Amino acid sequence: MILRLFQKKKADDSDERKNELQEQRKKWKDDDFLCRGYILNALLDSVYSTRRTIGTAKKLWLALDNKYRIEEASNQKFLIGNYFDFKMTDSKSVLAQVHELQLIVSNLKNAEIVLPEAFQVRAIIAKLPSSWNGYKKKLKHDETKHTLESLMRHLRIEKDSRKRENNDQAAEKANMVQGNHMGNKKRKNSSSKAKNEKTKKDQVNVTDGNHNPNLVAVVEEANSVGVEVGWGLDIGATIHVSQRQISVQDLQRMHRWKRSKNG
Repeated sequence: MILRLFQKKKADDSDERKNELQEQRKKWKDDDFLCRGYILNALLDSVYSTRRTIGTAKKLWLALDNKYRIEEASNQKFLIGNYFDFKMTDSKSVLAQVHELQLIVSNLKNAEIVLPEAFQVRAIIAKLPSSWNGYKKKLKHDETKHTLESLMRHLRIEKDSRKRENNDQAAEKANMVQGNHMGNKKRKNSSSKAKNEKTKKDQVNVTDGNHNPNLVAVVEEANSVGVEVGWGLDIGATIHVSQRQISVQDLQRMHRWKRSKNG
């Protein structure tokens, strides 16, 4: 009797346990279905098409976690590589390039990689372009502990100073070129003037088209004698000089007259 009651109680407990387990299994399936649906609903179409066949929410979550954890690690390596490989050039503004470097730092921070400010300051100084080597050495030997804000202020002041120096040098060069041009122009004018004077000096006589064109001009030596009529006569020579314009025929007649008088 006692044994029969015990077996009956055990059977009742077994049935009750089975019902409880069935209810738990049904609840788990319902919860898994909802959770899997929420995850799939949040995915992009391209990811959804490759992950929708995964049976349970747990398996789906583990697959996605593994995929994006690897991508995140790759992204961190990529960002770190970009930061250390970043080089400044003289072809772009230094301040603009510092801003680009700070964008990489911001992306590193989003990837949970935080760089100390002192490290960033030293990195910016080390990455300055070759034309800033002198200023780079000055900052490296400076005992002042710069912050990012103070470093940017010093770089901005240095940039403005370099811009003013370049403008002054350009103006000085322009003035020098203008002075050389004026000097060349003066020398050219002086040379032209001297050439004109030499040309005038080489000219012995010039005839005016409105007067008698028979005027004779001689460039070699001449013996001249002044007379009352205002002309000169070279005795026994073929060169004649007169203060007036006279024709060759008049000179010849006067020459014959003089010879007949002396003869």
